Amino acid sequence: MTVRSRKKTLGNAYWLVLGLLWTSLVQAQSIPDTLDWRRYFPLQVGNEWHYVYIWTNTLMMRTQWYIIGDTLLDNEHYFVFRVRRKGVECCFDQVNDTLFWYIRYDTVNACVYRKGDGCYWPGGSCRLDAPFYSQCGDGWNVDVHGGYNMLVEIDKDTIRTAKKSFSTWDGSSVSFLADIGLYETLIGESPGDNMETLVYARIGTKSYGTPTSLAVETKGMSGRAGIVDVWPHPVRSGVRVSYVVERAGAVALLLYDVLGRQVRQVEEGFQGPGRHLAQLWVADLPAGVYLLRLIVGGQVLDDRPLVVLR
Repeated sequence: MTVRSRKKTLGNAYWLVLGLLWTSLVQAQSIPDTLDWRRYFPLQVGNEWHYVYIWTNTLMMRTQWYIIGDTLLDNEHYFVFRVRRKGVECCFDQVNDTLFWYIRYDTVNACVYRKGDGCYWPGGSCRLDAPFYSQCGDGWNVDVHGGYNMLVEIDKDTIRTAKKSFSTWDGSSVSFLADIGLYETLIGESPGDNMETLVYARIGTKSYGTPTSLAVETKGMSGRAGIVDVWPHPVRSGVRVSYVVERAGAVALLLYDVLGRQVRQVEEGFQGPGRHLAQLWVADLPAGVYLLRLIVGGQVLDDRPLVVLR
């Protein structure tokens, strides 16, 4: 090797090491969020959001939010939300009501403010303008994570947008999508424990997902019993399985691979007649074709193929 080539090799090595050190330094810092924080909760008359509330893998309640107008209260510009709820709350109280909320942007605290309650979403000392991969909260060590151009699912629609999530030490989290709004709220470590998920949004002239009905059926169902729908499908991470049971009894919803091995116990226990909703997470499963099997009273009621993508 000549002296000139040796110097060139040493020079390349120098720049390589310097580049690695610079990369490590950048990765150790918080990623700034250059979006206007208001985009994570777009307030505009006519906007609409539909959510489903799931408790221990069972559909409990549907909620619909509509911005029906705006008004001036105490010299502040508020948007008027009509909130319709139907189903069962966490404490098993029947809910079928309509509420009216008054909501505005709090530019001082970079949050969404609900009149009478203070900062909401995320609330506390966390701000919607907090940078990605930072921490906030008064000693709670709330982690802020997310990024740009992230793939998310709203019911059967898959879109790419910026996503920002706030998660606590106990596994609870709240997530927002840029130009769409509040996406998901999770209380507890397991995704099926206590979760509210966006299934439809109409923001301006754009719509995402499928509008929901407030009819939450618990008995007297008509139509075919079995697995009614699986969405989104094919799936990469989470999938919701809707199924109908005609008679009360022991119900099991299981997932098998192509070799006939059980890889998931999605649902198991006594259930009443009616429509039920289960949440299945497959992010750790290899790509391939699987089989969803619904068993009622010890008998196979229905099978449905499930395609997992990577």
